Amino acid sequence: METWTKSLYRDFRCVGWRAKDALWAARTVAEFDDLEDELLVRIRVEPEEENYFDVYGKPDTEKERKEIIEIIDQLGCWVVFTEYRLHPEGKWEIGGAVGMCTGYQNPESPFENEYVPGLMWEAIEAYRKTLWRKCA
Repeated sequence: METWTKSLYRDFRCVGWRAKDALWAARTVAEFDDLEDELLVRIRVEPEEENYFDVYGKPDTEKERKEIIEIIDQLGCWVVFTEYRLHPEGKWEIGGAVGMCTGYQNPESPFENEYVPGLMWEAIEAYRKTLWRKCA
């Protein structure tokens, strides 16, 4: 295992990931980083357009509602996208996305937002499948 992957693995373990899941996430992030260096994948965020309460409904109490509003006001509510393309000047395609990401200082962080490694994997897989179809 490469030093960078080992470091990522340790970081995932430190934030509470189980060993097997931390290993998968570390390998995924390392591969995503390599492709990102080649300008073939990226991660980005946009403000969520839908209303949080329209999606999840009203909380049970007014106190909970105020707490959620405070978190959204402080940290935002985001859609996180991963994208891929076949060459550095190509058109970006969506690999994966998840919305209603709130409560994160950095919604793009794979250590803070547990959805991010899965989104990275989706972009890697979409890149591979598209590349394979182009080469077949």
